[in-house]
Parts: sequence; structure tokens; C-alpha cells
Amino acid sequence: MQLVRGSDLDHAFAADVLAEFTRSGWLGGRTGIGHGQIATTLTSDPDGAPVVDWREIVAARRAEALETLLALPA
Repeated sequence: MQLVRGSDLDHAFAADVLAEFTRSGWLGGRTGIGHGQIATTLTSDPDGAPVVDWREIVAARRAEALETLLALPA
């Protein structure tokens, strides 16, 4: 995965999602018999970008985020 032209917020969110996927990622079904099991490695780009607390930013705009999600077509 490559995130191009993302904001610091985008990068922080994507890094957290990928870190969680690295810890316990599965794709597809039938995981009980080993299907979908993958291994991942996560390395960060050492560009010195500031670390952003995306959770704090989203929490501060929670109502707006929920309203936007609810407005999406089903």
C-alpha cells in the first residue's frame, strides 16, 4: 500500500490501521482451517513527518463525522 498526497491525519490513520492488520490480519473466510491467513510487515517511512493523534481530531468532530456517514447512500 502506498499513500500519496495524504495529510498528516491520513498517514496517522493509515499507519494505525496497517499496524492493527499486521497484528491480526485475515483475508476472506474459512479461517478455522487456515484460509486467509497472511503475514505482514510494517515499516515506517523515516521522513520525519509529525505524528498526529487522529483519534483526538475525529473525536472532536464526532457529530460531523457521523452526520457525513449517515448521509452516504446505502
